[in-house]
Amino acid sequence: MSQLVKFFLFTLGFSWLFWIPAAIWQPSETLFIPVILLGAFGPTFTGIFMTYKYGLPEERVEFWRRAWDPRRVPVLCWAVAVLFVPTTILVSVFIGRLMGISTPGLNEEILFNPLMLTGFFALQLLGGPLAEELGWRGYALDRLQGQYSALSASLILGVVWGCWHLPLFFIEGTSQADKGFPSLLFAIWFVDIVASSVIYTWIYNHTNKSILAAVILHLVGNACLDLLVINAESEMAMQGLYILTGVNLALVAAIVAIWGGKTLS
Repeated sequence: MSQLVKFFLFTLGFSWLFWIPAAIWQPSETLFIPVILLGAFGPTFTGIFMTYKYGLPEERVEFWRRAWDPRRVPVLCWAVAVLFVPTTILVSVFIGRLMGISTPGLNEEILFNPLMLTGFFALQLLGGPLAEELGWRGYALDRLQGQYSALSASLILGVVWGCWHLPLFFIEGTSQADKGFPSLLFAIWFVDIVASSVIYTWIYNHTNKSILAAVILHLVGNACLDLLVINAESEMAMQGLYILTGVNLALVAAIVAIWGGKTLS
């Protein structure tokens, strides 16, 4: 069994060990965050384990440098990593306004409360970026790109990344459960996450394979979306997700056309 297959199996096994029972029994308010967070760390825990089990000493050192050293990332690439998702959201909102779709509001209760905002970002950092990126981009992506083109590697990883979330669609209180399964919102979300995987690879390959850049991209993306006040069951949510996904797909097409699918860099 290849190391890559082991990574995917161990990641799914670890995360789903927490999430599938939670989907069956539905965790209480006290257990909800710990259960979701523990499961979310499947990719990172597995990535670290596989790096130490199979990697050479210099590969282990380089792994942590990629995770914590901001100096390897050019300033322009930092700007792209930080501003990419907010820009796509603003473009999507602008298109929506032209089409007569209501603009989503901001969660002012969190945004203007320093204590709540600090806790919000801490949870955002733990719940997605740190829990996932040391595995998805830090371990799996390089090995996929060693076997396939950057575009193909991104699409494969995007499909696995999307499937990894599946139990969350059955746990009440998660953003995934709000979309429903099966549903059109789920299908659009899945397409969007695969498209996002290509964007992550594009930025990752332009930042000297910086895991930290992927963490920041993930953090900013999740935080921006979660600070918007949207009723997931509303027509605005459906139309807004259509537009955002369309914008991401257009950007992916532009990235592939300009940089080429072989390396995306």
